[in-house]
Amino acid sequence: MRAIVVGAGIGGLMAALSLRRAGHEVTLVEQTSRFIEVGVGIQAQGAAQAIMDAAVLGDVLAGATSAEVPDALDRYVRRRLAVATGMQAGSARAGEDFHLPDGPEARARNARMAARAAENVFMPQATAWAADVLDDQAPS
Repeated sequence: MRAIVVGAGIGGLMAALSLRRAGHEVTLVEQTSRFIEVGVGIQAQGAAQAIMDAAVLGDVLAGATSAEVPDALDRYVRRRLAVATGMQAGSARAGEDFHLPDGPEARARNARMAARAAENVFMPQATAWAADVLDDQAPS
């Protein structure tokens, strides 16, 4: 079977991976040509991390005998630790950037994010940083 998976977020990636493992030919398409900081889909904590954990855990435990489980779990830790640590660091950076008090730092952040989003006008976030919701939006 041939399949097209639209969207390279965690759901799309896991669907494509599952289909490939089942022996299907998969084409994965994504609206953006590269992942950048503004894209937050993969930074979804909780559920996305649990899905990724489950996929890797299932992979390392598949076919393992009881005696091989400890080694399989070590492989799981080696595969997930760096990714999970990077995800936590990215989340902390995002929290520091997104939760700024009003003022010059927030305006500088908005300008930086607007410039990044302008690089790819097809991103849903392309206009999200164009104006601060607290700025006066009245026509001049």
